[in-house]
Amino acid sequence: MKPSEAIALDSQQRGLDPNQIMKVTHEIIKRGGFVLHQSNTTLVLEKLEPNVYAAHLFTHDQPLAMGRIFIQFFRNLESRGVKRLYGQADNSQIVTMLKQLGQRIGVQVGPSDRSGFNWMIKL
Repeated sequence: MKPSEAIALDSQQRGLDPNQIMKVTHEIIKRGGFVLHQSNTTLVLEKLEPNVYAAHLFTHDQPLAMGRIFIQFFRNLESRGVKRLYGQADNSQIVTMLKQLGQRIGVQVGPSDRSGFNWMIKL
């Protein structure tokens, strides 16, 4: 699945307009953001400040596959110099999974210190 397909399908499932989400994604990229993609999961990274990004997740992968995918994303983010990542998860299981993965690979996952987000990762 292409990144745009993952974004469109996930957006539709959430009741969002996929065309609007794609427009916003293109704007994020123009402002210094970037996209990571693996399997059926796309992570859109919105630049907040140097080395600090907001994560927007779009996925069609099963929960068991997500652990492996996130570990790959963490490694990619570290290699790009990302120091801090923020997100807003409606599903508390995602935050729990991030914390468990963080403990396994030495990444700090905790509550956000920034309004508008409910989790933060220090890489």
